[in-house]
Amino acid sequence: MSFPREMRERALVAAARHCCVCQRYKGVNVEVHHIVPKTEGGDDGIDNAIVLCFDCHADAGHYNPKHPKGTRFSSNELRKHRDTWYTTVKMHGIDVPRHIDNLYCRYLVCNSFEAFQEITNGNFSNIPISNPLLAPNIVYEFHRKIIAQYPSYTRSNELPGRLYPNKVQYMNTHPNARTWSKSESDYPYYETLRALTRVEIQNDVSKRDHISKLLSEHGVPPDQIAFASGYHEECGTTTGFQEIYCLRPVSSVYLAVTNVRDEFIRLSTIECSIENPAGLNYKNFRSPNNSASGKLKLPKAKIGPKSSIVIPVATILLEFPFKTLPEQSSNGKADVTTPNEACFEETELPDGSSQVVFFTDVSPDLSMVSMIGPAVWPSAIQLEFGESKAIQPVHNLDLSNLYKIERYWECGSCPFAFLADSSTSRITYIGDLFPKEGCENQKFDLTVPPGYDCFIIAELEHEHTRIQELLINDSVLCVNLDLFKGDTLSIPVSPGQKVLIIGSYVPLRENLAYRSNRLSKNRIITEYMSNFSRCCPQVGSLSQCRAVIDSGGRATEIS
Repeated sequence: MSFPREMRERALVAAARHCCVCQRYKGVNVEVHHIVPKTEGGDDGIDNAIVLCFDCHADAGHYNPKHPKGTRFSSNELRKHRDTWYTTVKMHGIDVPRHIDNLYCRYLVCNSFEAFQEITNGNFSNIPISNPLLAPNIVYEFHRKIIAQYPSYTRSNELPGRLYPNKVQYMNTHPNARTWSKSESDYPYYETLRALTRVEIQNDVSKRDHISKLLSEHGVPPDQIAFASGYHEECGTTTGFQEIYCLRPVSSVYLAVTNVRDEFIRLSTIECSIENPAGLNYKNFRSPNNSASGKLKLPKAKIGPKSSIVIPVATILLEFPFKTLPEQSSNGKADVTTPNEACFEETELPDGSSQVVFFTDVSPDLSMVSMIGPAVWPSAIQLEFGESKAIQPVHNLDLSNLYKIERYWECGSCPFAFLADSSTSRITYIGDLFPKEGCENQKFDLTVPPGYDCFIIAELEHEHTRIQELLINDSVLCVNLDLFKGDTLSIPVSPGQKVLIIGSYVPLRENLAYRSNRLSKNRIITEYMSNFSRCCPQVGSLSQCRAVIDSGGRATEIS
């Protein structure tokens, strides 16, 4: 994820360690950024490199031409900033740094508990760091104690609660539960949300999740440990209104240090502030307060070129997947701000899950981020190479400037149905198209309500959906239509029309349907609805739709 040493040095010298965008001198607090990401065909050449400070790096990394808010940096603009600053440095003789970095340092937050387990156990096979070596310390020992409580399984961010016969009975039991319209929320898969009592946390949640138990035993308020959500469940043989306990996500934070010299080096110690509390030390995220300054020894092994040491530095609890419903805006649509994240790498892992690594900023939600256990706040690393010694400064842990490792299941558990109004780009999630177990034929029927002119079947997961027959008002529209991941079928409809679909689905990855979860489903559905709202397709006539289907092509976007 970094440039070769020669390219980094050329860029740093050309920019005199100033940021090419804001033109401030930042010393070691700069990154050599890929103007065009490698995942999009960018290379490690000097023409694709630009020196940016951490703040501007965050803005450049968040560039997304489809995002509706703000004016982001384009690749052409970044090149103009760079070329202008390089010329200024050359013409005005701006001093270049005396010393080039020996190390490339960045912070990683591991938002996947499975990846957290793997790193703690010394397994880096799925972690995108070259030739890593784990550096044990007090934070590592705390991580080991957490992982030891989950020896045979990984921690999910949700636990099943009670299954009710229907939503009415659920609301009678929990009258304070909040409800919302699926078309006006950032959580379309869910239908209710409620706070849990301390008794519920102690008697149910804590008995099934060690981290929740740990938080509860140390007096953490119930609303900062878990929440309850509800939805209509029809999956497999289960039918009813299912309540789910959404647990507080736990993330591990690391300093990743990579040797960018062309020779072996030895890291001796890390200068840092150290917090080593006697108890859990649950608190809001903040820089060290009255912490002891000291040094921690690092592994004595020599580190080769482009090899890395991974140093555990903290354990944080990010905000809930959702804690409270967003406030409604004047037009009735939830006013939800989608975080900007620049994805550098997406990988399909051997177990069928997907892993993404991206540059991100979680500082807007800083009030929702907590810390537990000991923490190490690095400031510098002492190193040796040949007969020489050096001290490499390390920038502070900044939640607006880090890389996140996250995993998710692309469920493989049935296609989704939506209704839309093409004139307003309003889209509503209706439900799973074939909610029973895969492979067997099922029926889905719907009477189109007022305000909609488009019925959509979206295959967003790794599975094969076969539409055996689709009828509008008992008239057959198509037969034997196949949909795979990424395919959608948009059908023009009118209020009052009856839609009947007969078909089935088959997951294309082994055991996916059994390891999926509702949060993954909600994420997939929300992303599709967000993209639809920005790029609503034009809906044609029913005869046009039939003509496209009858042409024999596979459905990708039919209008």
